[in-house]
Amino acid sequence: MEVNAAEAEVEEPVADGDEAVAVEEEQVEAVEPEAAEACEEKAVSEDEKPEVEAERPAADTITPPAHEFPSDPDVIAARVKEIHDDRVVVEIEPGTDAVIFKKHLSIEQISHPSEVVSEGEEIYVVLDDSQRPSSDTPYASKTRADTILKWQTLENAMETGEIIEGKVTEAVKGGLVVDIGVRGFVPASQVGRRFVEDLSVYVGQTLRMKVREVERLRSNVVLSHREVLEEEERLAKERAFETLERGLVLNGTVTRLVSFGAFVDIGDGVEGLLHISDISWSRIKHPGEVLAEGQAIKVKVLNVDRERERISLGYKQLLPDPWEDVGERFPVGSVVTGVVTKTVDFGAFVRLEDGIEGLVHISQLADRRVGRPEEVVNAGETVTVKVIGLRPQEHRISLSIRQALEDKERSEYKRYMKESKESDVVTIADRINYDPSKLRGSTDGDDDN
Repeated sequence: MEVNAAEAEVEEPVADGDEAVAVEEEQVEAVEPEAAEACEEKAVSEDEKPEVEAERPAADTITPPAHEFPSDPDVIAARVKEIHDDRVVVEIEPGTDAVIFKKHLSIEQISHPSEVVSEGEEIYVVLDDSQRPSSDTPYASKTRADTILKWQTLENAMETGEIIEGKVTEAVKGGLVVDIGVRGFVPASQVGRRFVEDLSVYVGQTLRMKVREVERLRSNVVLSHREVLEEEERLAKERAFETLERGLVLNGTVTRLVSFGAFVDIGDGVEGLLHISDISWSRIKHPGEVLAEGQAIKVKVLNVDRERERISLGYKQLLPDPWEDVGERFPVGSVVTGVVTKTVDFGAFVRLEDGIEGLVHISQLADRRVGRPEEVVNAGETVTVKVIGLRPQEHRISLSIRQALEDKERSEYKRYMKESKESDVVTIADRINYDPSKLRGSTDGDDDN
């Protein structure tokens, strides 16, 4: 049996030459992929290793992200036991005291600790192990505790949306600097509901704000006064739309003038629109002709659209309506003078008095065909018109220049007939040949004589 095994082992290499080569190639092919991958991984790891090590900074230069700020030391309550000129002794627990030196009582300069604390008062402190005195009495810091509590308060306010207060200390490029225990910043876009051109007017004011960003590592706090104003306006609107009704007369302040009207604050930041057509009974080109920004006025609620949250106001509705007795002052058939205010394709508007404006239709401009009103009249020109139609309830009055001219000619003709001395009989020829200019000439001649 052993001989046969040996023979078998000897016989394997003596296999046919081609078959041996084939077997060796199969074995190499089976090994090559795995070996190649291993080699490549090794080469890559060796190439990349120095770069990774080179990119890794030293341990003492690594700065944790803002959200991974080191945990705060414990803030503990303490009772003030003794007040000295340069320090305060506090009891941090029964039988254990700590010392707070004057410079660690407040971030502001003080001359005596009694300006900040009083005996028996409970304050918050942080034990300061880095400045332990030679005795067993530990040091403590009130300023550090105040700072920690302030940052925690700001972080909580950012999460909950709580409103905080702070005093504006400075107006800088791009916004306001606010004292909230730490330095806070209000960007210009977050100061008011609309753009504020002069930020210096806020210096010294105490603002109510919301916290938008807190970064302790950078001592950065971004605040918004605008969000508070918008929230207050939203709540005020809800209350206003529950109580506002048509016909109410309110006190308001003009906040903005625009080409189509004026916006009026009727309380708590709620604004209504005073359309230009409801500002004056007279035709005006711009609200600035009657109103000014900041002006206090009384307005009447004309409409309340709760779905679209819009309030329409009126100003002229609280002024005497000149159309109430217009029929007595300008009865149909009367001839009066007025000033052309505007020409349009279909005629010209003529103001008879403040608040009373009528239309002269293009067909009533002259006793001939008129293509454009400007062929006869222009804005600013004084004209004589006849009242030919009146609808006071609709605030409309129809006028005619043509009929006023005809009436004038009739009047002159009657005068001519009355003053004529040539004959007591008036013939048809007299009527046909009547020329008012000749009458004026003869009259002038008679006067000269």
